[in-house]
Amino acid sequence: MLGIGYTVRRYDWGSLQAIPDLLGVEPDGRPWAELWFGDHESGPSALVEPGGVGFHLDGLIHRDPATALGPDHARWGDRLPYMLKVLGVAAPLSLQVHPGRERAREGFAREEAAGVPLDAPHRSYRDPRPKPEMVFALSRFEALAGLRPATEARAALEGLDAPLARKMAASLEGPGALRRTMASVLGDETSPAAVDGLVAACACRRREGTGDVAAYSLVARLAAHYPADPGVAASLLMRHVVLAPGEALAVPTGMLHAYLEGLAVEVLGASDNVLRAGLTPKHRDVPELLGAMDDAHTAAPRPREVRDGPVRRFLPPFEDFQLIDVRVDGPVGIDVPGPRIGLVLSGAVFAAAGGHTRRVEPGQGVFVLGSDGPLRVHGAGRLIVAAPGK
Repeated sequence: MLGIGYTVRRYDWGSLQAIPDLLGVEPDGRPWAELWFGDHESGPSALVEPGGVGFHLDGLIHRDPATALGPDHARWGDRLPYMLKVLGVAAPLSLQVHPGRERAREGFAREEAAGVPLDAPHRSYRDPRPKPEMVFALSRFEALAGLRPATEARAALEGLDAPLARKMAASLEGPGALRRTMASVLGDETSPAAVDGLVAACACRRREGTGDVAAYSLVARLAAHYPADPGVAASLLMRHVVLAPGEALAVPTGMLHAYLEGLAVEVLGASDNVLRAGLTPKHRDVPELLGAMDDAHTAAPRPREVRDGPVRRFLPPFEDFQLIDVRVDGPVGIDVPGPRIGLVLSGAVFAAAGGHTRRVEPGQGVFVLGSDGPLRVHGAGRLIVAAPGK
């Protein structure tokens, strides 16, 4: 077992306060959007030992994958099958889809062959891997996730005095209605003036207190961040999900989604592939997103929860990873095999595995090698553990 550090991502949508508060550090006036823990090539965790900062987690795994990852190392391509993140969301993230395994492999190979630099702003595929996700709320956490039933979306649009709303409502008929309507809204034919007209019509209905007031209120919030963006109109076709602290949401590859606000832990496939189509100043690739989107995903699934005393395991409907939430108040055993990353959220936790014991405080992480065996913890605090799925 080894101590590991995090990599900070300073995206514009990040909160100035939420993650510093969690870590117990002073805000620095810049957004703290994400903390990364893992071996991804664009931000691997540094190994932190009593003698100071050593090498990085990707180097450790590369040198001896069988010891670092355990007997399943070849199944995962000799790398961690997941990443662990903390998200501090103060403004809506982009409307996005993560590609599945084959599409990620093909898209990455295509951009490599075309000579697109990995850090190019217009690049869509940063690696050849899929990116399913599971988000675990530490505060009230909001998201758009999945598509609404066509009848529900049409009911929200009907009565809005705007040409774009009438066009969208008329399109929501027959097979493939949601995909067809989404493609039309996100395409080049949707003008800023058309979006502005729809936003004004939603504001009118909201003042009257008629129709889908919650959806119209969300339209106003999104438009305040991204004026005239087609993704604002697309939100009327999507499900608005609100998680209470301690609840979790799974986001399979192919699901259209956007995180809106809140503090959360996220476990995800070890990938940085994001296909965007709205609510962002970044590169948008609408045709690629629509090709990767699975419109069978009409609702984001809640992971299965298994509780054993102070240990809660969250198992998503895919096998890439699982998340374990542990309230530590005395000795606790966490008998989940494979390479694990532990992150303390509060208090002070003593973690023991592989013959080593470490005191871990908020914001500090540990990497439990696949060869280390069971993880035992004691003390008083809260611990999140990411581990491979079954």
